[in-house]
Amino acid sequence: MKTAVMVASASRHQQDDEFICEQEREILTRLATGLELSPDQLQTIESEAADEIKEHPNLWQVLFSLFGNRFDFPVLG
Repeated sequence: MKTAVMVASASRHQQDDEFICEQEREILTRLATGLELSPDQLQTIESEAADEIKEHPNLWQVLFSLFGNRFDFPVLG
């Protein structure tokens, strides 16, 4: 869910005041409902995502930090 929040926040325009735009918010709400997350849990996840984005402002850096180790190949000798 945190990755979905991070991706959704990356789609907003710089001039937007909201962390997540209205259309993305609707999608995330449906996902949270499907995952049976409480509003408090969703708020916690969004806060964690916002903090991580501050550490890794580039979306590719965020995705690599989450999934990069799955693409490492063994060193060929």
